[in-house]
Amino acid sequence: MLRLTIRHNTWVQQVDAPAHPVHIGADASNEVQVSVPGVSRRHAVLEPFPGGVRIRDLGSKNGLIQGGERVASVVLRPGERVFLGRAEVLLDEVDSADSVVSVALPRRKSVAPARDTTTSDGEIANTFDGAPGALLQLVREIAANRATPERGLDNRVLERIAEALEARHLFFVDRSAGRARTGRVQGLPAPARLLDLAGEATAGLADQETRVLELPGPATLFVRAGRRAAGDLAVALVQDGARATLEAWAEEFLDFLLATLARGHARASESNGHSADPLVYPPAFVRAGSPAMTRLFASLRATVTSDLDVLLLGETGTGKEYLAEIVHASGPSSTGPFVPINCAAIPGELLEAELFGVKARVATGVDPRPGLLVRAQGGCVFLDEIGDMPGSLQAKLLRALEEREVWPVGGHQPEQIHVRVISSTNRDLPALVRQGQFRPDLYYRLRGLEFEIPPLRDRREDIPELAGSFAARAAQAYHKDVAGISSKALDLLMAHDWPGNIRELKTTIERAVLLCPNGGVLGSAEFESTLRGSNATTTTAGLSTEPGGSSLAGGPTTPSAEPIRIPTPRPQPVSALGSAPWPHPAPSGDLAAQVDALERRAILDALALFEGNKSKVARHLGITRNGLALKMKRLGIG
Repeated sequence: MLRLTIRHNTWVQQVDAPAHPVHIGADASNEVQVSVPGVSRRHAVLEPFPGGVRIRDLGSKNGLIQGGERVASVVLRPGERVFLGRAEVLLDEVDSADSVVSVALPRRKSVAPARDTTTSDGEIANTFDGAPGALLQLVREIAANRATPERGLDNRVLERIAEALEARHLFFVDRSAGRARTGRVQGLPAPARLLDLAGEATAGLADQETRVLELPGPATLFVRAGRRAAGDLAVALVQDGARATLEAWAEEFLDFLLATLARGHARASESNGHSADPLVYPPAFVRAGSPAMTRLFASLRATVTSDLDVLLLGETGTGKEYLAEIVHASGPSSTGPFVPINCAAIPGELLEAELFGVKARVATGVDPRPGLLVRAQGGCVFLDEIGDMPGSLQAKLLRALEEREVWPVGGHQPEQIHVRVISSTNRDLPALVRQGQFRPDLYYRLRGLEFEIPPLRDRREDIPELAGSFAARAAQAYHKDVAGISSKALDLLMAHDWPGNIRELKTTIERAVLLCPNGGVLGSAEFESTLRGSNATTTTAGLSTEPGGSSLAGGPTTPSAEPIRIPTPRPQPVSALGSAPWPHPAPSGDLAAQVDALERRAILDALALFEGNKSKVARHLGITRNGLALKMKRLGIG
């Protein structure tokens, strides 16, 4: 099928060739809006034409320019282009499978200011008079989160709310208990005294009343209570500077925020009754429904009331920290803090101080501080990559877990702790135990409850949902309008082995969204260069004892999550007659390598024919100049 690419400097937009006449111009009333210098408000008409697209000028100031001359009308064929002002319009022929959207994304739309009304199901019909533009885009997102006080809102949404409100801290307060939800603090880490002040400020606070407290700095703490009929929740925020009142639009928005959370809580209770899902999922977590994940969550639900320590097994990038957050938020210690630490990222001599703390005057210049096990009091500590913990520290950790007490560095007496320990590793702990690299008593102590997270290649049916969610978030973050993921691109994603698992998928999708033209579809071109060659060799990354070792999954492992790339041979020089002595690709069975060889030969021949003029080469080959440059770089053509 045919697709128009409209380009100006780094701005790119793609639209399908029209099936009926449509207008193009700078005004928003046009079906194709192009706000580029030199483009008139209503510049031209795009019309379907056999084998191409006809463009007719509508008397614009700068007209249509092709080949350096102004024309009143032009028929574009694939590979041809025309200029509207400073906007270049190119017609390309694309694979039909790259135009069929298999995973649709929500399209970005502007929200017109109006008075706030909400529908019965919690969706927002309009927004607030006078509220800043940043909040107008957040209203529907907050409703779409289907959040509850227990589950909270998506962290990205909360960060944007805090930014729009100019808040250094943003968190919620339980009015009935008179305390802040320490496990639900948003923004920068809030001091404990600040949480206490917010809790105390709710005492005697009337419905939809705001209490203002002056803080050192100077700063101001605002605590806003919601309607008691909607729940016992208040919201607290800290703004820099001494302020007397909170602006009216901000109070109105906070009321909406609290009402949305209360509606979500009531909706969840009514729909699920006493059989509600006991698991609490992190806001950014994508709940996929493959059989493997369904079995995993069923096991978690059966153990949610236990306070036994938990060991999580899984390859790198499978989302072990997300699962740790679910275990914490769903368990009996959910009201306490969740304190994560990566045991592989901190040198052994410093890890002891981080875990157990340091007393005063241990050494010159060393400040006393509590350890993570003490800071996690009443909650959970997450020991990520426990398999990399030095042997000298394993004995001390075992004693701390057995006795539930820690000895700070330089301390003379132990400190009692009450914490739940969640640990994880991508290594084969039983093999490490057999090899004497991990203490067997510590291993058996950690695995009170043990769960294994399946790799992404064993639950490929989750890829469309995961990819769609990651793409939607990336499009929102990069302010892109992306229609979705094409059928051909989804086939590529489904066929890939994903040695880096969900982390690799998320990074790949974000990179594709960043490169995707505005209004376009994530097609195979956005993924081929990233995934090319990665499936040519075994990419199974199991739970290994060391890089390159055996795995629990039964296959060899790769030491890195990066795709394995097949080296590309350097092209032979072009002869004086204009043809390169490049042989036909050998029947190796590697289709990608054969395609590369054919593309290389075609480009070299065209370069010789047009004496290195890349613009003419691109036009001759029916691709853009930028596309030619990318192919030459990938194929090693200097």
